[in-house]
Amino acid sequence: MSNSFLEYWRTLDFSDWNEMDVREEFIAPLLKYLGYGKGTIHNVIREKNLSLKNAFSRVGRLKVQIDYIPTIRLKSFWIIEAKPGNKKAMDMGDFLQAHLYAIHPEIQARFIVLINGWEIRIYDALTASDWQDTLYVFNQDSDEKEFSQIIEILGSRNMLRFLRSQITRQIEDSFSVELDENEVGRFFREIHSKQYEMKELVRKNAKEFRSVAWKKRNDNFGRYLKEASLKELLMIMDIPTNRTRDFSNEYYRRIVEAEPSERVFLLDELVKRHRSRSNHSIFYVHSLNVVLVLLNKGIHIDSSMYQKGVLSTFIEFATFNINYGKPNEFMYARCLLDNVCTRIGYKLALTFSTDYVEEIIQTQKKKMHIEELLTYEPNIYDKMAPLINNSIELLWREGLNSSKAADIYRYIELLKSYEEKVEEAFNKVKEKNEGDLLWFESYGAGFDMLLVGTWDILQGSKNLLSGIGKNKEILDFLELEREQVLKLLPII
Repeated sequence: MSNSFLEYWRTLDFSDWNEMDVREEFIAPLLKYLGYGKGTIHNVIREKNLSLKNAFSRVGRLKVQIDYIPTIRLKSFWIIEAKPGNKKAMDMGDFLQAHLYAIHPEIQARFIVLINGWEIRIYDALTASDWQDTLYVFNQDSDEKEFSQIIEILGSRNMLRFLRSQITRQIEDSFSVELDENEVGRFFREIHSKQYEMKELVRKNAKEFRSVAWKKRNDNFGRYLKEASLKELLMIMDIPTNRTRDFSNEYYRRIVEAEPSERVFLLDELVKRHRSRSNHSIFYVHSLNVVLVLLNKGIHIDSSMYQKGVLSTFIEFATFNINYGKPNEFMYARCLLDNVCTRIGYKLALTFSTDYVEEIIQTQKKKMHIEELLTYEPNIYDKMAPLINNSIELLWREGLNSSKAADIYRYIELLKSYEEKVEEAFNKVKEKNEGDLLWFESYGAGFDMLLVGTWDILQGSKNLLSGIGKNKEILDFLELEREQVLKLLPII
């Protein structure tokens, strides 16, 4: 497999390149190739100024500047000293200058890299004392196999391992003149005693890294919701696996930050979508959460031809959810259909896709570096959720073609016959899987998004709603215990 950076390098003629040219056109892409970048966890510090004091000031200068300090998770292990390409050969003076920078107390970098475009010379600052004491030298004539070593040495994913290999050589060197065999055992006992301490440190690092990655993912998700169009947000609120209140809270945020006329428009759009009756149960619960938060915060919205204010809209949404759309038998049948489609769509997706998805996840994990694993954390839920949604949607859309309640009931019975046929295979797959996905299975039995989801949301505002005292049906529902609500679930 060809090396793209080496191919690029071979096209360059550095004869008239000054130091800035080498930095911008050669070193910058090299650092990117090695996995470093400004603003990342493998940050690159450019043109670091250092003061030279005491013994360091004897070189006749009070200040120096390091061209590049690439970092591994913000800790420095090597530096780059850039040189112009119009002088083809670097020399001992360049090495001594870079060595001075590397051993400075503020830097203490283990490795020195000299680059003028023609050559990349790598030194171990701890052991090198002469121009020829290189660890590696690369140039445009290096073959691909030879040049690939630069990733193993300086790459952001491998630098720490390479550093430890150098330390191992130092240990071997220390034993090369040892006479007492007992010293070998003593040394490795000391190392072994440090193992637990080091593992704890690494676990702490991984935990902190995962926490930062999670926050970044969360921030990106929040940004994604904020940037979504109104139409997109309404669609997102109607996806069965989107259970968290982040989605309805985003709709609430838009209402609160809007001008009075825009508030009316946003509530109107929510009401119109709610009344369209072609939604999944999750949407009705999200809609209820939006108006309940508005009610809790005392947000006023003027009436329109679609709604009579926040309280009136809340009562409409809550009573619809509590009654499954009754007294309209057709709407009641559609709510039942969503419940069945959600449960059976989940079972079908899990039965026929789990093994395939798990194979994909394991393949991904094998290819991922630890940083990618901690950042993205491939899991069965993230991979299965789109498949589950698609399965639910296919079953649901077919059912929506029915124009009569009786037709929907017949379709429900057909779906339940499919469910019976896959039940044995599903149970075998289920035994191997635990976690968030299992909440789908209890639809119509121990869980119901429309009824239980509504009860959960209303419970958080029990005092407020009791104080308003406008609707006996809602208040009576609030007084129920969770076990009593579960007994109200339709048997489907």
